Formats: sequence, C-alpha cells, structure tokens
Amino acid sequence: MKFRTLILATAFASLMAGAAQADTLVVGNKGEDTIGFINLETGEMVLTQRTGQGPHEVAVSPDGALAITGAFNQKSLYLYDVATGAFIREIDLGGRSNPHGIKWFNDNRRVVVTAEGAGDINIVDVIEGTVLMTVLTGQQGSHMVALSPDNNTAYVANTRSNSFTVIDLEAGSIIRIVAAGDGTEGIAVTPDGSEIWVSSRRGDDVMVFDAGTLERTHVIEPGDDVIRVEISPDGTYAVAVLLGEARLALIDTKTKEITGTVALDAGGGDVNPVSLTFNGAGDRLYVSMTGANKIAVIDTGSWQQIATIEVGENGDGLGWSALTITP
Repeated sequence: MKFRTLILATAFASLMAGAAQADTLVVGNKGEDTIGFINLETGEMVLTQRTGQGPHEVAVSPDGALAITGAFNQKSLYLYDVATGAFIREIDLGGRSNPHGIKWFNDNRRVVVTAEGAGDINIVDVIEGTVLMTVLTGQQGSHMVALSPDNNTAYVANTRSNSFTVIDLEAGSIIRIVAAGDGTEGIAVTPDGSEIWVSSRRGDDVMVFDAGTLERTHVIEPGDDVIRVEISPDGTYAVAVLLGEARLALIDTKTKEITGTVALDAGGGDVNPVSLTFNGAGDRLYVSMTGANKIAVIDTGSWQQIATIEVGENGDGLGWSALTITP
C-alpha cells in the first residue's frame, strides 16, 4: 500500500512532523472481514488479520496495547495485540447479536459494547473473555456508545428511537432515556465529562446536552447527514462528519459556533466518510473514507488533508496507538 501526499512537493517526513513517528492506526475493513494494522511512520498497512463478519468499529485500549472489534454480522468480539498484530481470542457475547459501538474502561481490561440486535449494552472482561454485565437500553437501534471520564456512566445512541439512553454502570440500570435528533447516531462526551454531544443523520444536526441535568442546551446545524461527532483530546473543539457532503465541520465547544470545514478528497470516486479518531497529541485526525477504501490524514493545525492511506475494502472503524506495529 502506498502513502500518497495531497500537497505538492512535500516530503513524507515533513507531512508527519509533529506526530509520533512509529504510531499505529488500526482499521476495521468491514467489506472483507479483516482488521488492518498501519505503521504511521511509513503509511503502510503492514498486516491484516481475519475477523468475524463485518467488523464495523475498532477500539484501542488506553495504554495502546490491545485492539478489539465486533463482528456486526455475528455475535462475537475479536481481540488483538497491537505491537505484533497477533490475534489473541474470540469472545462470545452469548447470543447477543450485532455488536457495534465499543469503548474501553480506563483499566485496560474491560470494554462496553452495544449489541444492536439485542437492544442492550454489555460490559466485557477481555482478559477472561467473559460478559460481566448486560443492561437493556429500552430502545431500538442501540448503535454507538460513549463513556463518562470516570467510567461510571454509559451514553448509548439509539438510531431507530431518536434518543440516547443514560446507564449507571455501577448499578446496571437506566438513569434516563433522553429524546434527541432524528436518526440519533454519533455520540461523544467532553473530556471533563460536562457535556454530551449527539449527532443525528436524518435531522442533520448536532445537539449538546448538559451531563448533569441531561437537558438540551444547544442545537447546531453543520450540514447534511451528520453520521459521527468526536471531541478533540483537549476538549476545545468538536468534529462532525457529514456523510452526505464528504466533509468535516469544526465546532468550537465553548461558543458552539461552526468555525470551519474540511473537504475530504479520496482522489476520485465515492468518499463516504464515517469513523474518525485523533492521535494522542491531537495534532492528527484520521477519517475513514469507506467508499474509497482509504483514510484521510488531517493536520489539525492547518486543518488541511495532508495525505491518504490505502486500506482494505470499506475500511471503517479506527483506533490509534502510540505503539509500533512489528509483525
């Protein structure tokens, strides 16, 4: 796989200046049932491993050591070692179908994962390979999930119920079901835990909720088909992915104003942007362009797309690690 620059007469080394030189990006290639490991020093996908059917989302543990994906068309999770790319184990979710959104707990051992077909979330010990807790969301299309910084609360976006469910993970019970936008899908929590940001595809908006009161405080309209929203590591801005327009919208988290946009370039053909993830420093943003089998590399200082990385078929879910992949 070749790493292609998108700005003229710029060497690869200067493109990646400011980013750690041996970071690893992990991608779920949902169209070919593989997970890919990309060395960000070379921009090459140096290893792929088989997964179950339809690995939509990828999550990397806080320490960067483990990557996990769910086989959306099956009932299992698949765990990998990031440094080597080695497959560790398959984790059976006990018949709970369509695992999708995944977030790690701070302990680098547990994850919370939605099971869209079952309408619940599950806390899983990935080391033991066991399901510790299951909580019904009470809604349909429980798709993406976000965690509070203290890991005590989960927020689940319910695409078919136009809502998000707030779950107490210590008690294993629903705190509240909150009405949100039409086609609620993307969901994120600010680093300080004070706000919940929710995007809606059919409503073409991003809603902001106070995490304490669960009251809606702002509605932002960045553009068409807002499939995802993510908060920068320093909490100063949000990035909304506009699937229908093949671009990103940048939102100031303090003022709630749209401060700019980034057009995504796949070099021709469909872009279909979906997932996004920052590196640890927040100076690089990676966006999957599932229609083109590529990832856009965004410099968050200039807000320019500086490169593309070729990946597998319909590369979607993304996770970043500071570790080097050495298969």
